[in-house]
Amino acid sequence: MAGLGDLENRALQLFRLLAEWAASPAFYAQLGAIVVGVALAHIAAAQFRSRIAFFRDEPSEGPLLKLHRALYGCRDLIFPLLTIFFLAIAAEIASATVGAAWLVRLAQSAGVVFLLYSIITRFVSHPIVRSLCLWLGIPVATLHIFGWLDETVAFLDGLSLELGNIRLSVYFLLKAAIAAAVLFWLGRISNSAGQKVIRGRES
Repeated sequence: MAGLGDLENRALQLFRLLAEWAASPAFYAQLGAIVVGVALAHIAAAQFRSRIAFFRDEPSEGPLLKLHRALYGCRDLIFPLLTIFFLAIAAEIASATVGAAWLVRLAQSAGVVFLLYSIITRFVSHPIVRSLCLWLGIPVATLHIFGWLDETVAFLDGLSLELGNIRLSVYFLLKAAIAAAVLFWLGRISNSAGQKVIRGRES
């Protein structure tokens, strides 16, 4: 019961801290800076996509067709990139004017996660690799960006079961499951490639 009471006290402290933040002028100033930064990024991205030919028209022919298609494919990354840029400026302005920029920094970190998501969905076409990046890479990147990765790893490693001299932690089991899934996927690819090579040789 002592542990439950400690959790309740921490939850109350966190709630009070959030209430203080929500009632402070600095909170609303940062919130306004985030809205302005995202709005400017949206306007600037629309201008880039409408005024620059590489981003406006999808190429169908030309001497540098692959390059033009690659540039056109990057049009979806303009908005998240500009969002990160304008939020970085907003963070500096908020820090200089109200003396706090933690909320803007959090929004900027979320923008980085959104950029990674846009890159994966745009350029990773293989369904298994895309799922691995989305369901594993994005959460790990999110924890790293927000500075929670080490604490999460330590927490998962602390959840363990000891059988004699063998210690099995949740973190170890997750790593083993991921490694097994990757090896199984590579085995299927090599097996399919081998079958195609063999079937392609009539002799």
